[in-house]
Amino acid sequence: MGDSTTTTETNPNDGSTRTTTKNGDGSSVETTTGGSSGNTKVKVRSASGDSATIFISGKTGEIKVTRP
Repeated sequence: MGDSTTTTETNPNDGSTRTTTKNGDGSSVETTTGGSSGNTKVKVRSASGDSATIFISGKTGEIKVTRP
């Protein structure tokens, strides 16, 4: 599978934190949490390029799963 790299960034506009892990095979996981909205977003991508996003609203508790 190879090595993986993880980066963490903070958005100065809303205070949210995005952590991205990219694997050697091309798959990745990106998580965005916190911030003024309180929302959580997780985007996963497989090595073949398929992806899905899970969005959890911090205000309503609504959960959405999207797949392009």
